[in-house]
Amino acid sequence: MVSLDAGFASQQNLTRLRELGYSYLINLTRGSRQNYAAEFCQWLTGKRPTKRALELIRYYLMGYAELEEVMTLLGLEKTE
Repeated sequence: MVSLDAGFASQQNLTRLRELGYSYLINLTRGSRQNYAAEFCQWLTGKRPTKRALELIRYYLMGYAELEEVMTLLGLEKTE
């Protein structure tokens, strides 16, 4: 899975990703990132994430939090 900012999502880039067998997600706006994160968390855990969970995910994506912290807060177990 490849995540692309809308500025990099040209038809040529998307075609190349498909040729290489990758699936992709395009971020249309900064505000949509939080919506996608919330929807993904809900799909993953079966419940809407709290503001704290979304904040911790943002910190994880920026490199300021560990995956284990996020997994613990979401009530998930890490698989190897």
